[in-house]
Amino acid sequence: MLILATLAYLLIPSLGTPRWFDNKIRLTNNLKQTGLALLHYHDTYGSFPPAYVVDSDGQALYSWRVLVLPFMEENELYDQFHLDEPWSSEHNRSLLIKIPETYQSPYLKYDEQSHGMTPIRGIVDEHKWRTILRPQNGITLDEIPDGAGHTALAIADPAHLVEWTKPEDIDPLALLVLGHLETTTLNGVMVVDGDAKVRFIDQNNWRDLVGLIYFDDGRVLE
Repeated sequence: MLILATLAYLLIPSLGTPRWFDNKIRLTNNLKQTGLALLHYHDTYGSFPPAYVVDSDGQALYSWRVLVLPFMEENELYDQFHLDEPWSSEHNRSLLIKIPETYQSPYLKYDEQSHGMTPIRGIVDEHKWRTILRPQNGITLDEIPDGAGHTALAIADPAHLVEWTKPEDIDPLALLVLGHLETTTLNGVMVVDGDAKVRFIDQNNWRDLVGLIYFDDGRVLE
């Protein structure tokens, strides 16, 4: 009976259990791999990708998460996309179920992964363009006054999921508001910066996000 009780305890995905810590480590690694893919994209094309691709009319087609697929050994999946169609086209929607493991949430059950939902979102300033990921065109490492290692690229928050091909990210101000929520899956968020370094920002230190979000505010978080 003691053995069975112990096993049951280990399977409870609550805070402080071995399973919860394992999920947190896996999510940290997924966000790290995402940051590295963005850096490899920069190394290849000379800039970070745009937050999303647009058509000739300026309408958003699909996310940066699609653009960096070749840099996470997902060339075959990338080649299956109709890149002249939006993420919501019949063909492209059929690829949602092929969500790469890097974008998956370890907090979801296996059969839930087929919904194509990811906890990884870019931090995108749609208005003043003061974030690394921004609409239409990406920036270079040299264009980041505060330095890439002191500026956030993306977050991982398993309490808030989006379809991984959809051009949907999070606005800086909306991210700061998350700190006022009573709870999230992690009681905080994971943040990857322009050097692919992952940090955990808990809700008690939410002000630390301010120094990471904008690339030109002169605030540096070590």
